[in-house]
Amino acid sequence: MRIKVLKRKKEIAQSLDNPYLSLDIAQSETDCHLIEFQGTNFGPYTLLNAPYQYVFENNNWVKEKNNKDLEANYAYALNYYIKTKR
Repeated sequence: MRIKVLKRKKEIAQSLDNPYLSLDIAQSETDCHLIEFQGTNFGPYTLLNAPYQYVFENNNWVKEKNNKDLEANYAYALNYYIKTKR
């Protein structure tokens, strides 16, 4: 089910076309549902407290330890966004 949520998150992120998003996604037995989203202006609570994160690499979701570095994560997100626009 986790992959369904990540897939839905990626679809929503691509359609909103914003490098910084906060998405609240709920899952039912059959689907995933967007409850709330914020673009650009949201707090870093989850980033600073989550033990791990998922990164989309080579067409797969990779679970990795969260380094909790706010500036590094913002830079990564912006760089990833710019690369997808080329």
